[in-house]
Amino acid sequence: EVSQIDQFLQETAAREANAKVRLQQFIEELLDRADRAEKQLMVISSCGTTPNGSLGRSSNPGARTSREQVLVRY
Repeated sequence: EVSQIDQFLQETAAREANAKVRLQQFIEELLDRADRAEKQLMVISSCGTTPNGSLGRSSNPGARTSREQVLVRY
């Protein structure tokens, strides 16, 4: 009985660690995609208009959350 509980806890801890690594990789990839999208938007905005024809507006750089702030939670 005790050995089964111990084995269950070890397997659960291993699955949790694996899930944490996968989640961190997903977040890093998502942040990379967001960075690329922001750079593309800046290029588009530098032309004077956005894809829908309105004037481009710069984003508030202080409102962005850095990668380190996001990843430190995990």
